Amino acid sequence: MKKEEILYHSNTLPHDSGYVCRIVKPGFEPLHRVSYTHRDDYYILGIIDSGEIDIIIDFQNYTVAQQSLILLSPGQVHHFISETDLEAHALAFSPTLLDDKIACQLEQSCIFHSPVYKAEECSDVSLMMELLYRQNNLSAGRYLAKAVISILSEKIISQCSKVNQESSRRIDLMLKFRKLLRENITVERRPGYYAAKLNISPIYLNEIVNDISGLSTSQYIKNEIILLAKRELFHTSHSVKEIAYRLGFNDNAYFTRLFTETAGVTPNKFRDK
Repeated sequence: MKKEEILYHSNTLPHDSGYVCRIVKPGFEPLHRVSYTHRDDYYILGIIDSGEIDIIIDFQNYTVAQQSLILLSPGQVHHFISETDLEAHALAFSPTLLDDKIACQLEQSCIFHSPVYKAEECSDVSLMMELLYRQNNLSAGRYLAKAVISILSEKIISQCSKVNQESSRRIDLMLKFRKLLRENITVERRPGYYAAKLNISPIYLNEIVNDISGLSTSQYIKNEIILLAKRELFHTSHSVKEIAYRLGFNDNAYFTRLFTETAGVTPNKFRDK
């Protein structure tokens, strides 16, 4: 079957509640598995109680075993590969359920950590999810969902120890830079542009990005645009020239050279591999 776009799951959560609770466990209704590569416009927090699951998230393979917590953010391309003796609790929820503090915490986790965390002593949270699964009262359900999100978010942020070593202003600037980059990367890739938008110097922006990510601002931007290119190459059948154009490159030769320098292989070899 010809691949044209990465499937995007959108508006699949109940409009009023803003969440869906899913449980993989004996005694619960079997869960319909999504077996193809896709991305969502909502968050997913999942606790692996026992067994394990294999998942690919933006070209990284993860084997997630028991007592682990998975965080999938809106827009992340992922594919559930397989599972073994899996028992799990998961909460899919709209960003509208997040208050500003927790939204910031989850955004910080994208900077400082992988999508997988330790989930020791989460049995009480799993029980809360089972109550949520059976909850019919909208107001009570939203209250309980927000409580689950808050507890698991705190577990995540406590494991991102590097956050505590950075000043809140620098973290805030990094988050704003990432947001601007997501919104403008296909039309603007100059570090100076983003520094100006943040009202700081390019040197200071480079210092922040380097201290937090270990990369220069230029390399960070290159890595982000190449990740978008990899998604297109792997999950669609658009030509390299079409992908270059979709990502804002008018010069296909320059795009190919940039991809090769950053990824270590040409776009066509990456697709074949």
